[in-house]
Amino acid sequence: MFKAILFKELKLLGSLLNRILSFLVLVLSLFFIYHFALEKNSKLSIESLIGIKWTTIFILSYILISQITEDEKESGAFEINQIYISRSFEFISKSILCFVGLFIVFLIENFFILILFEEGKIYFNKFQFVFIFHSILPILSLSFLGILASELGYETEKKELILPILLIPLIIPVLLLTIQSETKLILSGEFQIYSMLVLFSFSILYLSLGLILKEYILS
Repeated sequence: MFKAILFKELKLLGSLLNRILSFLVLVLSLFFIYHFALEKNSKLSIESLIGIKWTTIFILSYILISQITEDEKESGAFEINQIYISRSFEFISKSILCFVGLFIVFLIENFFILILFEEGKIYFNKFQFVFIFHSILPILSLSFLGILASELGYETEKKELILPILLIPLIIPVLLLTIQSETKLILSGEFQIYSMLVLFSFSILYLSLGLILKEYILS
């Protein structure tokens, strides 16, 4: 059953892929603004580039999370899912869909960093598989928390209020820790196991909160 639901969510991703072009244009527009506004007099540091990357992912997560929720509500699939599938499966499948979309944005961003910013080549030369692995945990946390906040907003009919109130304060520590640890990883090659354990704990925490609230509180 979970495979069938996941396949359904990936089909929804297919519809979202039609919007990836708009995401690409939006990312490019934001990076052009950052480039001309911030690199006008001096080149940006590696830490600034990493901060820009995660700030952009955070901004676009609002759009993606809203689309994932609204598409299902408008199509009527939400009511069908409530009858035939576990609420936990529904939450996990939506989170996976959100993760895939945000990870695509992450890959696009790294390409734009290379071609637009002076320090992009240095950043890209040091960019290895470990950085992709390093980015999985914060994107997972953002996906779990974003879907949970969106579902809570839908249930209370105050999505525009609930989503930022929950998402911003709870995800900021994750993003700050990610920027700090990724900067040290690039500049000094120092892989901080402690930071990874904290990021892993955040992912498990938001996953657990989502499963508990979805299964026992949310309809």
